[in-house]
Amino acid sequence: MRRVGMRKRALPAALVVVALLTGIMPGCSCGGQKKAGEERGARAASRRRTKIENVHTYANTYQDYTPEDLEKLKRFDIVAIEPYFVPDREFLKELKAAGTRVIAYVSVGEADEERRYWKGWEPGERTPDNHEIPRTEVTKHDPMFIGEDPGWLGSYYVDASNPGWRNVMLNEEIPYILWLAGGQYDGLVMDLVDVVDKYEGRTNERRMRQGMIDLIKAIRDKYPDLLLVPNRGFGILEEMAPYIDAFKFEEMTGAYGNVKGEPHYGQYYLKIGDTGKLESQEEVDQLLEVLEEHPMPVLVLDHVSTDPPDEQSAKRCFDVAARLSAESGEKFVWYGNSVDQDLPVWSFLTLKDTGKRTDGAVLLYAPKPPASVQNPAFSPDGQTIVFTMFHKGYNKGPAGLYRMPSGGGTPAKILDERGQDSVNVPGTCWNAALNRITFASDRKNTDEIWTVSPDGSELSSVTMHSMLSYYIEPSFSPDGKWIVFESDIEVSEEERQGSIMKVKTDGSEVKCLTDGMGGGTDDRLPNWSPMGDRILFQRRKPGSDDWNLYTMAPDGSDIRQVTEVPSSDTDASWSSDGKWIVYSSDHGGIPIPNIFIIPSGGGTPTRVTRNDSNEEGAASWSPDCRWIVFESHPGPEEDTPASLWRIPVPELK
Repeated sequence: MRRVGMRKRALPAALVVVALLTGIMPGCSCGGQKKAGEERGARAASRRRTKIENVHTYANTYQDYTPEDLEKLKRFDIVAIEPYFVPDREFLKELKAAGTRVIAYVSVGEADEERRYWKGWEPGERTPDNHEIPRTEVTKHDPMFIGEDPGWLGSYYVDASNPGWRNVMLNEEIPYILWLAGGQYDGLVMDLVDVVDKYEGRTNERRMRQGMIDLIKAIRDKYPDLLLVPNRGFGILEEMAPYIDAFKFEEMTGAYGNVKGEPHYGQYYLKIGDTGKLESQEEVDQLLEVLEEHPMPVLVLDHVSTDPPDEQSAKRCFDVAARLSAESGEKFVWYGNSVDQDLPVWSFLTLKDTGKRTDGAVLLYAPKPPASVQNPAFSPDGQTIVFTMFHKGYNKGPAGLYRMPSGGGTPAKILDERGQDSVNVPGTCWNAALNRITFASDRKNTDEIWTVSPDGSELSSVTMHSMLSYYIEPSFSPDGKWIVFESDIEVSEEERQGSIMKVKTDGSEVKCLTDGMGGGTDDRLPNWSPMGDRILFQRRKPGSDDWNLYTMAPDGSDIRQVTEVPSSDTDASWSSDGKWIVYSSDHGGIPIPNIFIIPSGGGTPTRVTRNDSNEEGAASWSPDCRWIVFESHPGPEEDTPASLWRIPVPELK
């Protein structure tokens, strides 16, 4: 996009030389030559468009990659990685199968002692040698070097015009990197182009600067199908722009001081003040001007603290990139990492859903929309999960009961009848003593408590009442003799005052345990403990969003508060040993409820899931206490379908 009123710039000197040699000058009326130039420009623009579209998220990390890192990287559209640290080609194959483009790191402005061209380098398991690719052996005394980088010991500034360095890059290092990957890299991120700043004031400054421009052009000519992304290099940005596909802007907004004597040595700091003023504004302005003539995406890498993750500072940096995208019409794709390269996944980034997540959760089942699957609960032997399938959206019936293997698979119907709602709850809805499932259903025109065998047979009514209230959310006592449930009347959510009741499984002895209407509280979703000694439920004042968890004795006495801080603590159930409670909460001010664990007597909560774009709840423990299953749906509003997930139980103390 061209901004109105921008001045027209002179043609770069390097291009003027080319123009004089070819006879093609700006404004030349030689029809054939002008047409050829336009065709070349059109081909270049077409090449860029086909290679850079659909890039919305970006990650940059150079580290020893683990399987967990692979799952994180799959969620980004494009990633920059260190080719010497890739475990094997299969790693890249899986990454690309997820639709992620991969650009490999190569330093064109500095040499370091860990690379294949260095004297003393030895092949490794991840970096075997290929004797068909030439190998130069250099040392720090080679005349191609003009000094050592004080920020990275063992790394040396190069004279890019040196024929030896050009040979290393074009015929040795880049071919070796591409061979390691089996031709799977989509491009190269060319680091330390801004070594040209070190040429300033030197006798051969002009020749050395031109050497870097010529090197980048030579890489383009030799590898026309690779995505070329230089890191910085503002000193030659305008000259190299015709040969590149994207620009990496490291430390645009967030930085780390890595050189002794710098004001921020050993510290993270932001280049954006409280007023929004940028230290890097001159570089930003220069980049925006170049982008008008050479449109391309900008991959922004800022350094921010990740131990613990500084979400506030990261978001400020992200917002600057978003603003520049809006103002320029080009994509400024942001990522923040630390110098420790720990590959953080920031909560405000919208990443690809690969069925696996960075917190270890694994997708079990996602129905075809608008169906929504909710309220998962384990069978007594832990081999099966029962759940509710709402056919028209989140909490929108008709709804039926289904079961599937606890590791995921094809659901099988238990009970699903046209025009009716049959809904279970997480936790203890599947009883071991009876091998039956309890649920609520409106099959008799009013919500009542029912039980059914896991195969859908032997359907049995437990309650039958004529009051205006409805009976929902049932949970078995461990011995199967009682069912505890919630009683509500049809009023608005703000006015609702639910009560907790219990009934014998044969339908006798209906008893009220908490009187929401009489006590001025709203009590919901009871869950009987595996030991049979306590009943768990959630309570709030009517109209409030501040839910807390409570337990009480089976007769309704001895009510004890479990969670106390202002938060929305809901959908609670027990661990099989009765020592812990899993629940959904926005504890700590997180933007959307996730899964937490707390000791059954109260204490410090432990966060289990980490997905700040999805609301997660209705969690249940496996009988062996190894797994938690839960529902998850995008966004804070309960109007999007949910899917079922499983996550390992974290170490608890």
